Amino acid sequence: MGGSHLSAITLIQQLPGQGFDPRIVLHTEGALSRYLDQIGLPYAMLANASVAGRQPNAFRQLSALAKAIVPIVTWLRGEGIDLVHANDARMIVTWALPALWCRLPLVAHQRTVAYASRVLSLGWAIAARIVAISRFSAATLPAWAQAKTSVVYNAVAIETVDGDRDYYRQKLLMRAGLDDARIVGVFGNISAVKQPMLFSRTLSLLAESTPVVGVWFGEDREGWIAKMKADAGKAVLLFPGFHAPVTGWISACDAVLATSSKDAFGRTLVEAMSLGIPVVATAAGGHSEIATDGKDAVLVSSGNAADMAEGMAEGLRRVLRNSEFSANLIAQGKRRAMDFSAVSHAKRMGQLYRELLSVDRMVVISDLGSGGAQRIACDLAAHWCHAGLSVAVVTLAAAEDRYRLDSAIRRISLDLSMQSGTAWQGVIANMRRIFVLRRVFRQLNPVVVVSFVGTTNILAVMAGFGLSSRVIISERNNPERQSLGRVWSTLRQLLYRFADCVTVNSRQARDTLAAYVPHHKLQVIENQLSEQCLIAKDEVQNSNELLILAVGRLHHQKAYDVLLTAFAVTRAAQTGWRLVILGEGPLHAALQQQAESLHIGDRIELRGYEPDPTAWYRRAGIFVMPSRYEGMPNALLEAAAFGLPAVVSDTCGGAVDLIENGISGLIVPAEAITSLAHAIDSLAFDRDFARRLGGEARRRVMAKHDPAAIYAVWEKVVAT
Repeated sequence: MGGSHLSAITLIQQLPGQGFDPRIVLHTEGALSRYLDQIGLPYAMLANASVAGRQPNAFRQLSALAKAIVPIVTWLRGEGIDLVHANDARMIVTWALPALWCRLPLVAHQRTVAYASRVLSLGWAIAARIVAISRFSAATLPAWAQAKTSVVYNAVAIETVDGDRDYYRQKLLMRAGLDDARIVGVFGNISAVKQPMLFSRTLSLLAESTPVVGVWFGEDREGWIAKMKADAGKAVLLFPGFHAPVTGWISACDAVLATSSKDAFGRTLVEAMSLGIPVVATAAGGHSEIATDGKDAVLVSSGNAADMAEGMAEGLRRVLRNSEFSANLIAQGKRRAMDFSAVSHAKRMGQLYRELLSVDRMVVISDLGSGGAQRIACDLAAHWCHAGLSVAVVTLAAAEDRYRLDSAIRRISLDLSMQSGTAWQGVIANMRRIFVLRRVFRQLNPVVVVSFVGTTNILAVMAGFGLSSRVIISERNNPERQSLGRVWSTLRQLLYRFADCVTVNSRQARDTLAAYVPHHKLQVIENQLSEQCLIAKDEVQNSNELLILAVGRLHHQKAYDVLLTAFAVTRAAQTGWRLVILGEGPLHAALQQQAESLHIGDRIELRGYEPDPTAWYRRAGIFVMPSRYEGMPNALLEAAAFGLPAVVSDTCGGAVDLIENGISGLIVPAEAITSLAHAIDSLAFDRDFARRLGGEARRRVMAKHDPAAIYAVWEKVVAT
């Protein structure tokens, strides 16, 4: 465990305040897992995913990568992760391919000087953004990688010192066997980069005139301790190993020494300055970006080993003997350390995350069930995705989808469709929906949000207040007849006007909304034909099967109770015609019981949901839509595309825009059983008339509902 882990933990602790939900993943147990347990941060352990970078050659590293892909991809998908942040080189290498596989943006945190590695270069290439912790670190990357590199200095959170400074000083002096001495500390794992012999030689020179204890907190991974002790002269050297938290031990020092030849950042400098401990450091690596020589630290220029040791020893003498100089360094150092606060770092990283997660278009809808609005929403998302735009589809409900999305489309399910027992619980639940939806808006920062269907539209408008995204809402029904309940209907009248644009799919809906939405914000965009209809555009409807078809949810809106009663009194029902209804819903049992009571149970079929009803359109001879209200029904467009003659009610909104009575179909009054029965019989027993109506409906729908033309209107609305 080292400074990079502490910086990452500091960021993780701050991210919830930026609207993110971080998840920590480890591959092995050790000092880091024990520290996370100690501070109470949860983490996942993927011990079955091997870590690349520990293997002796590229072939074995690639083999390790291959073995890690499946468990990591499984975890990413299971947790619904939106972005991967790899904290060091080995994690960059290990997580790059799984992130690519899941089409997730990868942030590659380059916390050290970059080194040449083909495998690591693959990780940099896959990364959406490389984050370097200093300009020095960024400059060591290949030129092509620097083009997508952002410099974000490490976060340094100074924890409260547990106990006073004397407590920690006395513990170190007791361990050194001295009553009093100057204490000089170094913090970080012991390696050649840290120039351990410079530490021991500097302390040896200082000890010639000043009793000194040199303390190095960190693990010795390369066997330096014995060499340093042999070179220490009169100085007493202590090596307590890794300690966390370390702030108490820093506060025990009279000065902190930073000997590294190429530290990418220099976390210890910031920690010491923040605690009011003077710093003497090499002017190498990222040190000169943190501190200014003579202002907030003493920086020693690079040179030969002897000159550097003498320079650092002289710097220590100045801060230990010149109280005025030391006080100035401490005061300026504390001010400088504020520039590396955890909050400012988290804000910068949060901004970077939002840039990477931002999408061009976001579609918001209650669910991706089997409704017509859901089909339009998914088709629109697919169109934008194929046009090269970044797209996200967000549902309030859990991801129980009837429609499949392209893998390039980000799918976000908020799982917020819980039922509320009381009115107060409903208020709380909807406030939570608004809060969570607003958080998603802020995280993804979409250029345009397109919301579908009544209550979801209202929530989207409220969630988008004050944000930069344009919010377009799409009303898919006729609000004059579709009641959302007293509260929601009132909110619709109050809030729809605040959307940037309100789209409707029928003139009836437009005329209704014009009472409370400014005219310039209203736009009629009719539904586009589905892909199946386009495939069928050259087919001719010639079915001789005696089959009447209805398609839609088994819901009161669809008036299937009226249809069953009308069908029962038709001559068609007595002469071999059957009625098939495709759809599922809460009225299935009631409709089945009604059919039995009307003695037509053997003449009707409630077939349930059909993901692709085209076979039924080809078989049917008549299409019926007796709905109490509709927007622009997709099922009617599909039936017309297959040349089916249709009977629709006069409250079917967009259906009336398509159907001209007696020319391209038949229109009957809503809930008029006798009229509906006569219309069905007129088509059943005059097949030439039926074919003429079906042919004209087909011609009109193909001309008016071509997807290219409809999408062109959408683009105009989005761009306005």
